[in-house]
Amino acid sequence: MDRRITGALILLLGIALAGGIIYVLFFYDFNAKPAETPKSQQAVTDNKAASQPPTPTGEKKIIEVKAPVVPKEVGEEDLKQMAGLFAERFGSYSNQSNYRNLRDLEIFMTAKLAAWAEDFIKKQIESKTDTSIYYGISSKAISMTVKEFKAEEGLARIMVGTQRRESLATGANAAGFGQNIEIVFRKQGGIWKVDEANWQVK
Repeated sequence: MDRRITGALILLLGIALAGGIIYVLFFYDFNAKPAETPKSQQAVTDNKAASQPPTPTGEKKIIEVKAPVVPKEVGEEDLKQMAGLFAERFGSYSNQSNYRNLRDLEIFMTAKLAAWAEDFIKKQIESKTDTSIYYGISSKAISMTVKEFKAEEGLARIMVGTQRRESLATGANAAGFGQNIEIVFRKQGGIWKVDEANWQVK
């Protein structure tokens, strides 16, 4: 009786061992990937890594410091160029341009000259000058001469020589002539502005 029980147990153990071997050989996946770390845990790990200070490499970071830009001081040559440009625009107009030459220059004028320009325009409009027949005149600066320059006092006088040309109606009868204009600058609030623009007698 004991031999029969012992034999049965040995048989069962043999069957179990054989089944285990068959499972390992035919059913176990040797290529299975290990379980992935949960995203929440991965995020915690990444944050910890990001919070760690970088490992020093021994290299020094070079910081470039730029010097502040200092505004260029306006000198005689600058004022000569400004006077030439102002004279050309101031002296070029037509009776059909709605006084654009003066309106465009107002930002370059002192309050005194701007007031004169506004008054001049007002009077011209009130006079109801006939504009049905075109009349125009153009001016080209050909020379600029400094007559006076006092930087500390903020005063400068530039004589601008211009070549002017008048045209009536179709422009076929255009006539040219030379005329000087004195441009007077005043420095106000650190900015040079035109205070006077006086045409000289031909």
